[in-house]
Amino acid sequence: MKRVYIFFALFAFLTLLAYLWQQRTFGNEKYERIVDSDGKGYVAYLPALFIYQDLSFGFYSKPQNDKIARYFNDRFLTKQKDKTILKTYVGVAALMAPFYLTGCLTQIMIHGITNGYEPMVQFFISMAAIFYALAGLFLIYKTLHLLNFSKTISALTSTLIFAATNLCYYTLFHPTMSHVYSFFLISAFVYLSVCLTKNTNKKHLLLSAVTLGLIVIVRPLNIIIILFPLLLLGKQKLTDLLKTKTGLLIVSALFFLMIISIQPILNYIQCGLLFPWSYGDEGFYFTNPSLLKILFSFRNGLFIYSPLLFLSIPGLWLLRDSSIKITAATSLLLIIVWYLLAAWWNWSSEPAFGNRSFVDWYGLMSLPIAASIGYIWNKSKVFLSILCFGFTGLSTIQTWQYLNDIIHPDGMNFEKYRYVF
Repeated sequence: MKRVYIFFALFAFLTLLAYLWQQRTFGNEKYERIVDSDGKGYVAYLPALFIYQDLSFGFYSKPQNDKIARYFNDRFLTKQKDKTILKTYVGVAALMAPFYLTGCLTQIMIHGITNGYEPMVQFFISMAAIFYALAGLFLIYKTLHLLNFSKTISALTSTLIFAATNLCYYTLFHPTMSHVYSFFLISAFVYLSVCLTKNTNKKHLLLSAVTLGLIVIVRPLNIIIILFPLLLLGKQKLTDLLKTKTGLLIVSALFFLMIISIQPILNYIQCGLLFPWSYGDEGFYFTNPSLLKILFSFRNGLFIYSPLLFLSIPGLWLLRDSSIKITAATSLLLIIVWYLLAAWWNWSSEPAFGNRSFVDWYGLMSLPIAASIGYIWNKSKVFLSILCFGFTGLSTIQTWQYLNDIIHPDGMNFEKYRYVF
C-alpha cells in the first residue's frame, strides 16, 4: 500500500510540474505543443475512431474543423494505390485511449462538446505519458529487486533512469511520442521474463503475450525483445514448457495474435491492404550503420546527452556476478538494438533531444547500469554521490537548454555544443 501512495504522489507531482512548465514556457502555444511532431500521427487514430469515424483522416481538412488542422500533417499519410494509410502504428493510441477518452468526457461534461483536441483533452494526454513512465520505473525497481539488487540500488537506478536521461524530457514535455510507451512495455516484458525464469505460471505467460503484442503495435522493430526470455529460459526449459503447458502457450499465442491483428485490420480499412509498408522511402542501411556516431556524435549521440547510460558498458561485465544468462541475453540484445538503430536512415533520430530511439530500451539498459552503480556504491559512496549529482545536473541543464531552443533539435556539432555548454 505504501508503494501505491508513493506512485500516485509522484504522479501528482510530475503532472503539476508538467502543467506549470507548459503554462510558463509555451506561451500562446501551451497546448499546441503537446500534440506535436510525430505525436500528431500517433494521436490521430483517437479522434478518427472515437469522434469523427473517419480513417481516411479527411476530417482535418474540412472547414468546420479548421481549429484542429494544426494537429495533423499530410506527411503522415503514405500513398497506397488510390488510397492512403497513416504512417504511424496504433499502439500508442491504444495505451493512451483511457486517458484521452477521460479527457474528452470531462470536456463534454463541462462544455457540452469536444473536437478531440481541447486543452482539457491534451492535459489528460500529458497524464498518460507520466503514468506509463512511472509504471516503467516501478517495474525496473521490481526487476532489479528480483535479481537480488538491494532496495537502495534498485531505487537509485530507477530514479537516475528518469532524472539523468532524456526520458524526463519525453515524459513531461513531449508526451505524445512513442518512446515513453515503448519504455513502459519493454520494462514490463523484461520484468515478466525474469518472473518466468522463476515461475512459469499462467499469469506471467498471458501477461507476457499481451505485453509483447502491444510492443509490436507500438513499434514492430521492438519485437526483438522476444529474444530475452528465450535466452533466459534456455533450450531445456523451453522444451519442458512446450511439453507441460502446451494449452496455455496456445492461449497465450492467441492473445498475442488478437492484439497484433488490430493494426492490419485498421490498415485494410484505410487502404485495402493488410501489411503495407507505410514508411515510404525510409528504411535501413544495413551495410553502412553509423555505429560510433549514434553513441558519440554531438548530433544526439547517446552518451553525449545521457552520459549515465555509459555505465551500461562496464555494467555488462559486472552483471555476470548476478547471472551469466542475464548478462549474455542483455549483451546480445543491446548489440542487436545498437546495430539496428545505427542502420536506420535517421540514426540520430533528429529532430530530438538526445537519441530518443534508445529511450525504448532503458528498461533493459537499467540492468547493467544497476550493476555499475552497485559496484561503485561498494567502493565509494562519496564518489557515487558526485556521479549521480553530475549526471542529474547535466541532464537537467541540457533539458532546460533544449526547451529554451539553446540546444538545437537537429544539426548540432562539437562547435555548437561547446558554445552553448
